[in-house]
Amino acid sequence: MIFFRRRWRGLIAELQDVDRQLQLASIKSSLAQNLIHDKKRRASFFSNVTVITAMHGLPVTPDMLGSLYIRDTHNTLRSAIKKLKWIYDKIQNDPKYFKIIKSIEILIRNCEELLKILDPRKLIDDINNIRAKLRNILVEVEEIEFMNKSF
Repeated sequence: MIFFRRRWRGLIAELQDVDRQLQLASIKSSLAQNLIHDKKRRASFFSNVTVITAMHGLPVTPDMLGSLYIRDTHNTLRSAIKKLKWIYDKIQNDPKYFKIIKSIEILIRNCEELLKILDPRKLIDDINNIRAKLRNILVEVEEIEFMNKSF
């Protein structure tokens, strides 16, 4: 088996990748929310998909597909956590990112707490809060990078 090492592309690019993963998790959660809580979409899904799949022996319900989307959201969150931990390990000994390290630790803990949530509405709200915190960290990193280039 061949293992590839991740190449460090810079803190800003890596944090932007985490933001994209969190955005994807938010989108998946909103799809689950639409399937589970929206009455019109549930009825439409039931008449268009569930009945047809039931005739072939395996009925696919909106709840079943919604839970698959939530599971996929959790998988995306796990990859974002893994990436955040990798970033944390890379910048842990760099003195210029001293202020950022504590914020990334908090982000990792918050993302790990999201893995316990099954309600898509709560997931969406919490993911968006974490993305806002991540954007604040990105602004701080850009300021640090700008200050380092100036001197």
